[in-house]
Amino acid sequence: MTLEELTADGGSKRTPTTQERPFDPWRIPFSPSAAALVHEVIGMLETYETQHGLRKRKRREVDRLSFNRAITALVCDLIVNGVSEGGTGFYVSRSHRELGRVSRYGSPCTTKVFPVLLDRLSSPELGLISLRLGYKNPTGDCKRTIVRPAPRLLDLAESRGVSISDISEAERPETIELKDRPASQWQKPSRIDYRDTDKTSHFRKEMSEINQYLATADVQYAGTGKVDVRKRQLRRVFTRASFESGGRLFGGFWQPMRKYERLDTIRLNGETIAELDYGQIMPRLVYSHLRVLPARGDLYAVTGYERHRAGLKKLMSAMLFVDAPLARFPKGTRRLFPIGTKVQDVTAAIMKKHPAIAGAFFTGVGHRCQFLESQILVEVLRVLMSMDVTALPIHDAILVPASKVALAKDVMLHTFKRKTDQDGVVDVNWGKAQETLVAA
Repeated sequence: MTLEELTADGGSKRTPTTQERPFDPWRIPFSPSAAALVHEVIGMLETYETQHGLRKRKRREVDRLSFNRAITALVCDLIVNGVSEGGTGFYVSRSHRELGRVSRYGSPCTTKVFPVLLDRLSSPELGLISLRLGYKNPTGDCKRTIVRPAPRLLDLAESRGVSISDISEAERPETIELKDRPASQWQKPSRIDYRDTDKTSHFRKEMSEINQYLATADVQYAGTGKVDVRKRQLRRVFTRASFESGGRLFGGFWQPMRKYERLDTIRLNGETIAELDYGQIMPRLVYSHLRVLPARGDLYAVTGYERHRAGLKKLMSAMLFVDAPLARFPKGTRRLFPIGTKVQDVTAAIMKKHPAIAGAFFTGVGHRCQFLESQILVEVLRVLMSMDVTALPIHDAILVPASKVALAKDVMLHTFKRKTDQDGVVDVNWGKAQETLVAA
């Protein structure tokens, strides 16, 4: 994670964009019509191969299974992209070295024949996908290969009555990811093919239980857009090559949505929802980590910067996640302070406000505290599941039905106390529909 990507809680909360996203190879048909469309595309591709003499014999059973799984994933994700994302496309790898690697993170498309399938689907005769080939030159400049749904594929889907509601997710075999610690802040972390332990097996079991519960939960979208409400399968991502660093949950359709959109459009068990999030969680977790009690009042209230709480919150988070003093404001925070303000002056004021934890700043302790945060959230989810309460996680927050807010808040406070031996703070945010109901 780079300095520019850090947010107020140490995570990466990117707003939705029109840019390409990663390919999701776990898409599968949910309805008979979607399955029939996939079967039709497979038939078209096999006919193309026969007509052009590209295959001299039938595929072996194991190869046919791999072929079918790859085409299924491609077609289903292309339909989702075309219908709900404007056909912006997604990026894929064509590297034989990467596709041929045996790894716990392998997918239905981790096969060396994957680039061949892409080329054939994008051929003029089939014209089912649009392909923009990536490249990498000696200077280090590189672009990923981008795949987009071609009009012919989307026309086929529409004529067969296939929409986003006809697509679902296959169960991922690996829900526990471990990422390395990049050599510099400008590099993106890579996944590590770790060995299983009792700890990782326990984490995976927890994720399996959570995902199984969410798969059958009554989750609906009441907005005007086209949202893939079946994208609920979560994975837990650990960082810095340690299973005691990071650990947040990713993958739910609700996570990239803007807060107001989530609150106004998501329904759980037919109810409007509320968002409950831990207040001032990162500094509170640092105090807990150092086994000292936090200062009273607002932990983000710093003398001399009383009108700049939003900037202080972001800056304090950056101070906890980096390993050296800040030489400049993190991206997006400079505008939150008066013109002429020096980052060193603000960080000094923050450390003066928190002398008991001043030594923890600029040590990267936030990553370990984020692990504790994730442990708390996983336990909250599991406790609520045992009470048959659906909760959708967003790092340090959860979405719950309006009727379960009081219960969920009690569970969050109790869990925080048990895990940290300190009192927590839980803030409740309502959507417009619920605010109108309460006002009436």
